[in-house]
Amino acid sequence: MAPGEEHRLLGRSASALDRGAGGAWGRLAELCRAPLASRFGRLLLEFDTDRPDAGVDEPSLYVEPRPHPSRDDSDRLDWVLDEALPILLGGDLSRERAGRIAAAISDLPPDAVLISFGVMVARSSDSVRLYVKELAPAGVLAWLERIAWPGPRAPLERLMDDLGPLVRSFGLGVEFGDAVSPRIGLECYRRSSDWASFLDRLVELGLSTAEKRAGSLSWPGIDREPSGDAPWPEHLARASGFLGARARAFLERSLILVKIVLGSRGAIGAKMYYWAAYGWEESG
Repeated sequence: MAPGEEHRLLGRSASALDRGAGGAWGRLAELCRAPLASRFGRLLLEFDTDRPDAGVDEPSLYVEPRPHPSRDDSDRLDWVLDEALPILLGGDLSRERAGRIAAAISDLPPDAVLISFGVMVARSSDSVRLYVKELAPAGVLAWLERIAWPGPRAPLERLMDDLGPLVRSFGLGVEFGDAVSPRIGLECYRRSSDWASFLDRLVELGLSTAEKRAGSLSWPGIDREPSGDAPWPEHLARASGFLGARARAFLERSLILVKIVLGSRGAIGAKMYYWAAYGWEESG
């Protein structure tokens, strides 16, 4: 995002919401007003700012239910199919697709949970995307088979044989349109914050580049508010002023997961997901 773009984003988004637009912002407003809002922990907004044909006005919308449901909760998720998804879609969810989504949740492996669900409004898509987490390697393949995933099994098996020993668990992002999409996102979660060996393997497999590896490994760290005259963003310095000498601000950064995108012909590439959090710690 170019400098100053965030102001255009916030200003135009607020304007769309004030108008009660029927697109993403109108659906977001409806979700927030609906009684079912008490059932989700967070609403997630995804902006495609890296696509030249995509405006920043329309985000894709995702709902994170709390607690995260497992297959044992599938009979208590009518609100997802009957209320939340019709709002996200801006229209009714067909009985056939609702049945496939319900069956996919009830067929989850024992330890897996539904992290979020949503619709990629920004991409003019009416596909429903489910994000599932805490999958063992065998659970990934078994679940995809149960939901009739039409993608190629052999490339996925090879990929999981390569990466399975390097991860703590897998996640999956799967799209449900008129049928299950062959395109999936395989999310990889490490046992520790050391990603070097995992990223090395991605480069060897041709799923990443040495430059992306180096950049990803340089991102994690902690910046602490300086006590002298070193620069610190003015608006953050003003916030710290409320706490005085009792606390010092910090900005923590980490690489939290890597998503490998697979299509109808196998793995396409890897996406890195970064995290940052701002907070305060007691002054020593």
